[in-house]
Amino acid sequence: MTPRPSAPLRARLLQTHARIRRARVTRQALRATAAAIVLLVVMVTCGLALPRSPFTATVRLASFALGTLLALALALRTLQRESSSWDTWLEVLEVRFPALRSWLRNALDLEAARDTNTSNELADAVRDEAARRLADTPLDTTVPPLEARTPTVAMIAATLSFVACAWLAPAATRDAWQTLWSPASAAPPITLRVEPGSVVLVPGASFAVRAQVSGSTAAPRLLGEGAAPAAVLESSDGSTRRWRFDLPPVTRARDYAVKVAAVTSPRYRIALSGEPRPVSFAAAITAPAYARLPVQNVAGTRGDLTALAGSSAAIEVTFDRDLESLSAAVGRTAAMSWSAITPRRWRGTLPLRGEGTWELHARATTGEGVFRYRLSLLPDAPPVIAVQLPVGDLDLPAGQQVPYDVSAQDDLGISELRLEWRKDAGEPWHE
Repeated sequence: MTPRPSAPLRARLLQTHARIRRARVTRQALRATAAAIVLLVVMVTCGLALPRSPFTATVRLASFALGTLLALALALRTLQRESSSWDTWLEVLEVRFPALRSWLRNALDLEAARDTNTSNELADAVRDEAARRLADTPLDTTVPPLEARTPTVAMIAATLSFVACAWLAPAATRDAWQTLWSPASAAPPITLRVEPGSVVLVPGASFAVRAQVSGSTAAPRLLGEGAAPAAVLESSDGSTRRWRFDLPPVTRARDYAVKVAAVTSPRYRIALSGEPRPVSFAAAITAPAYARLPVQNVAGTRGDLTALAGSSAAIEVTFDRDLESLSAAVGRTAAMSWSAITPRRWRGTLPLRGEGTWELHARATTGEGVFRYRLSLLPDAPPVIAVQLPVGDLDLPAGQQVPYDVSAQDDLGISELRLEWRKDAGEPWHE
């Protein structure tokens, strides 16, 4: 078998068919682009005439988007209606050019697959005749024109109109362009003034932030770490509103800013004056087990402790501000870290072994402080026993009971009293 020759008929026809498709796509794309440009300029021009507000800017943007989508959909629909398949296009060629009728289809069929009932000479003759007829056919006339004049004139006119607006009213045109793509920017300008700004406060002081807002009815928000109370409207005068944020007692330094709509104030600093200081103590003192005393709860503004030797004290101390860490030491012993109940309130345990002092070491973001307190121990006095009866030595008959009257007292109380006795000095004591 000899290799099948190339198919110049099909190649030329495919090239022409592709040119027709490209011409139709280009024509519809040009029309849709011209419609979008004209619509864009119209929407910018409307921005010069309509009131400046987010609503009108949104309407302009929506109109432009819908119009552009409609132009694109119309172009796609027209392109689909004008497009034709390969077989349909061949039929159109044969109808438009009668000289190609029958010859073109037969030649293409013979190129695609040789008929076993047709000789090679006849097939070549048919193909050559079809090629000759196709060469004499003005296929270029089947390519549709771009019809670019009307879209081009429309785009030029729209561009010149936009340039004229920009030349005559540059600021208004620029604003109309910006608000078209960002309708929110068409809102009236917002001014924001915050008081009192950066401050230094005494720990625990109450504090209020005030914000004066013009151009917006929306309530401002307090930004930053820490409490963020809702804004309270203090007064309203036309387009100006005065808002207040009531902060809880300030116990730690913080930054804050105020935001309303898209406007944010500078960041301000609330600092605390001085070093951290304890403001209250609460101690639960547990006496040694032998004393059998209940837990003693004491409270005060100082940390001085008085307790029985060998006791332990569970202490909670509250500071005037938030701390980063707190440790305690008794005398010269190593410091012990305390745990935080809250950033201001801390807990720890102290062993009370001897008199002297104990100290707290507090550290906050504003500084450090060391505080010393007195530690006093109560002595455990010995108990006192008084025998009322018998008064002295007694001579009693056998079997006679001995009356006893004994009183005992102790500073911590008597938990047990036992009697020891013996008959002879050489015997051990009995209970």
